[in-house]
Amino acid sequence: MAAVYTVRFYPYKVYDNQHWYTGEKYPYAMLHDPTQPDRFLMDTQLEIAQSKSGNFTFTITKENPLYSRLRQDMQWEVAVFRDSSRCIWAGYPTERSTDIYGKTIFTCEGVLGYLNQVYLPAFSFSGISPSELIRRVVFNWYNTEITPDSGEDTSKSRHKCFANGYIGDFDTDGNGKERKITRYTDKSLTAMDILQTRLVDYFGGDLHVKMAAAPEVTDELWELHYQSPDTSNINPHTLEIGKNVVEVDYQYDTQNFYTALVPTDKDNNILVTANNDVQSVTDGHQAITAVRRKNSVIFRNVKLVKTYGLLVGLYQTESEIADSASLIGSTLSKAANLKPPKVSFSVHAKDTTMLTGDAPLEIGQYVQFSHPQRTLHAMMLISKITMKLEDPTQNEIELSGYADGNPLRF
Repeated sequence: MAAVYTVRFYPYKVYDNQHWYTGEKYPYAMLHDPTQPDRFLMDTQLEIAQSKSGNFTFTITKENPLYSRLRQDMQWEVAVFRDSSRCIWAGYPTERSTDIYGKTIFTCEGVLGYLNQVYLPAFSFSGISPSELIRRVVFNWYNTEITPDSGEDTSKSRHKCFANGYIGDFDTDGNGKERKITRYTDKSLTAMDILQTRLVDYFGGDLHVKMAAAPEVTDELWELHYQSPDTSNINPHTLEIGKNVVEVDYQYDTQNFYTALVPTDKDNNILVTANNDVQSVTDGHQAITAVRRKNSVIFRNVKLVKTYGLLVGLYQTESEIADSASLIGSTLSKAANLKPPKVSFSVHAKDTTMLTGDAPLEIGQYVQFSHPQRTLHAMMLISKITMKLEDPTQNEIELSGYADGNPLRF
């Protein structure tokens, strides 16, 4: 059975026509449902990307019973569902325009964008775990800022908050060792900037929002989730040229790609001298993965230097102590974890999962991509999906990743 998309309308406050709405604590009305002729949106496009708020544009006409209600104010949210039970995205309106025929176009930003609206003060934490960073630094301050003062109309702000949600298992490294990190800012940043630059940029993974399973208990409709990278999260489908892929564009991105590093402080002052013996780290098979040669300030990724040559970048650390053991160790580890250049694919594919009812392709999943003519077979990360709600076969999927750690040639 083919799956369908539906869209729900969540007003901050129900003013009239309450028979349109269902749900008690968080009432909603059906805004788009292909099975209901009068509940239909036009020109729908939903864009979801990894650790981004995403956006949704749609056109509503006077034939939709909610036409006047949407135009009444901008104090509402919409949620997009796959079938009737799986919420895949939620957002709030940021722009509205109407043409001469009365057709109104709305542009909505994902509710993750709420984190861009609250600035948090500068801070400095030493020996904090990643989950503590989320709870103590972001959520405590963020929730304090958005909590209504006494006498405020809470109906105008109740949607703009999150339950802590699922933090994810990233307080330990690949060897099970507890992660203790130092994080600081010397200026005020938004909650989203802190999460992106102090968490996601270091550990990868995905920040996303889910609808709360029991909002009457948490008193929040949305939950912020962080999911660490999971290479075992594989979708069973294969995207293959000549079958479900009709067009593919390759981007070989070498910007900000390095095969070796030099550690610096936040002002880009180099923190090591060339007075050293050979220093290195090894993998589980005792093979050297990163090395600092004798009398050198450069920390090399052995495999990448051999493949691509020496491309040195600055590694801005949070240490101020030159030549310290912890600085040397963290830089060697960072060099060992450098990756090959990112190869991005812009793939125009038929969304067969929507037609067959199979497991949907989701952000953060890995999927097998095959290009027989180029003898390319690689497990790629789904990093962006652009959906056409009224015609899912036109969905566009963007993949990124590496082919067995080797350079791809196009």
